[in-house]
Amino acid sequence: MNGHQAGFNLFWEAYPKKRSKGQAEKVWAALTPDDVLLGVMLGKLDQAKQTSDWTKDGGKFIPHPATWLNAKGWEDELHIAAAQSTICEHCVPPQQLHEPRKSHEFKYHPKYEG
Repeated sequence: MNGHQAGFNLFWEAYPKKRSKGQAEKVWAALTPDDVLLGVMLGKLDQAKQTSDWTKDGGKFIPHPATWLNAKGWEDELHIAAAQSTICEHCVPPQQLHEPRKSHEFKYHPKYEG
């Protein structure tokens, strides 16, 4: 397998919508991305997967891979919404309820007790 095909395979594996693979391969061949560009693309895909456009309605608004490649989607500015969290009195000691929140693991929660 040549570097071109290996790079495309990595892209295809990372892309969440598997549609029109042949079209995506044609665009990939025209772009001939090097390892640096492939890394940028894969990084931007990871970010795009967290955006509301790509997560709402079961991914309905994720563009087809060829469309994303043609549009140079890796150059898009993405707006990733910060995860909103709520404070649960079972997960945070009472003295910390009104302090700035820090990340913590949910090891026990009475709501989910079996």
